Amino acid sequence: MGRRTISDEKKVVVKSLADTGMPYRQINEVTGVSLGLITKIVKEFEANQELIEWHRKNKVDVLMQAQLENLAIQQAIRDSITSEEIEKWTPDQKARWYQAAGVDHGIKFDKERLFLSQFTENVSVIIGMINEVKRREWEEELKETEEKKKSE
Repeated sequence: MGRRTISDEKKVVVKSLADTGMPYRQINEVTGVSLGLITKIVKEFEANQELIEWHRKNKVDVLMQAQLENLAIQQAIRDSITSEEIEKWTPDQKARWYQAAGVDHGIKFDKERLFLSQFTENVSVIIGMINEVKRREWEEELKETEEKKKSE
C-alpha cells in the first residue's frame, strides 16, 4: 500500500484549524486528513521553522484559495441540481443545504479577516471585563474603608 502525499497548502489548512483550537476529530471531518497525519503535521510545523515561515507568509492566500475552491465546488453542485429536483426537497432539506453552503465560506472569511487584523472585538466581552475590573476596584475600596473604620 503506497503512502499518500499531502500538499503544503493542505498542511497549512490543517495547521491553521489546529491553531484555532479545533479538535483533531473535527479537523479530520472537515479536511479528510487522518488523525495520525494531523498530529504529524502539527509536529512537523513545530519542528520545521522553514515551513512555519511559509505558513506565516502564505496562510491568507491559502485560505483565500480554499474559499475559491469551495465556492467553485458549491457552484458546480448547485449547477448540477435541477429546479425539479429542488422542488422535491422538503423545507428541512432546503434549509440544511442553504446552511451547509454558507458555513464553510463564513468560517474561512472570518479566519481571513483575523489573519489580516480586520476583526472586530466582541464589545460585550470587553464591557464585561471592564465591569469586572470596576467591581474588583469597588470591593477593594470598600474593604479599605472597613479596615480604616476598624482601626479608628
